[in-house]
Amino acid sequence: MLETDPLLVDLHGTTAKRYVLPTTLPTLSTTEEGGTQVKKPTEYTLVGVFDRSGKYIYTGTSRGHFNIIDAETREVIPI
Repeated sequence: MLETDPLLVDLHGTTAKRYVLPTTLPTLSTTEEGGTQVKKPTEYTLVGVFDRSGKYIYTGTSRGHFNIIDAETREVIPI
């Protein structure tokens, strides 16, 4: 589960809509699998919560990074 991107799921309407939430650029590590070097993320989004108004989503990563995301546009707000 940690290897998937964080999602915002909109349950309004008859069909659920899934939106991938942006994150800070991941920290990558290089490992070797089957003789091929593969870059894997070493940073994952672990928590996400809406603010009281529902306008923003706050997310935190395993490396201590914090993102504020506009819930309507799903874009990271620079802080």
